[in-house]
Amino acid sequence: MSRRPLDRREGRLMVARQAAMLLYEGVVSEYKEAKEVAAENLRIKSMPSNYEVAMELRKYSEEVEGAAFAERLRTMRKDALEVMKALSAFAPRLVGSVWRGVLTPRSDIDIEVYTEDLNMVLSKLKDVVSKILGWEEIKLPEQMRLGSLYRIRAKSKVGYELEILVKEPGMLKKPARCEIFGDLKKGLTINELEELLMKDPEGLRVPKGRVKAG
Repeated sequence: MSRRPLDRREGRLMVARQAAMLLYEGVVSEYKEAKEVAAENLRIKSMPSNYEVAMELRKYSEEVEGAAFAERLRTMRKDALEVMKALSAFAPRLVGSVWRGVLTPRSDIDIEVYTEDLNMVLSKLKDVVSKILGWEEIKLPEQMRLGSLYRIRAKSKVGYELEILVKEPGMLKKPARCEIFGDLKKGLTINELEELLMKDPEGLRVPKGRVKAG
């Protein structure tokens, strides 16, 4: 008996599922590559949106980790809040996978702060992290660095890795566009993160739609 041909939606979801597995397992690190590899492996031409991949990644993570996934996400968000409160003078925002609510085992906590005073940021961090692993100046052409000045790596008291991106103060009102989902990367302020933790601590922050770029 011949097999019924897949319709476009079924094909997209199959590619999205395998792309999610590749991202979770660390075989690839970028959505675009994950979709291309999955589509080639499955011999399917229909490409899913990044939103569809993100939904499958969240679903797969919950299947693999069970209740531990929700606990990990809540803990990382609480951890981020403690660090952000220590950096409150620099208008911190939670961005990245912890903001979105779509994690892999390698996810870290990404926070942006807005100041030119690296030493003050390092000083404030010392009281809320277990270790500052190092920092580097971001040496890219101005049009590529989007106001980013320094990157700080640290280990939180709970044990999660932190990446603190120090940006020019003027960039606070000029959020970059997310390469994965296409929306403005506004992230969460301290107050917004506190509200999220009270009302929907495992909530998703992924825009719906079919953003295919990246």
